[in-house]
Amino acid sequence: MSFETKLILSKIQTEFICVIDGEECEFASFEEFEREGLASEYDIMSIGIKGGKIIVNMAKRQSNAAELALNEEWTKRHKKDFGEEPSFF
Repeated sequence: MSFETKLILSKIQTEFICVIDGEECEFASFEEFEREGLASEYDIMSIGIKGGKIIVNMAKRQSNAAELALNEEWTKRHKKDFGEEPSFF
């Protein structure tokens, strides 16, 4: 579970609606949301209020593949330029 997702949603003291892929799912509590296991697959994109209810828009968690590829390219350039793997020590 994303720490930020858990931290933010655990502060909601009333029922709330999550919008995932355009579909609304209503939860009576954070505990109910947590039981569904959605926090491990989705990130919070925005939070708002509509008709007096809290609306949490969520999107599928993106893979870190793009970030890893960028880091891989950076390490390849560093090795080519300096002849060694990057070191942070």
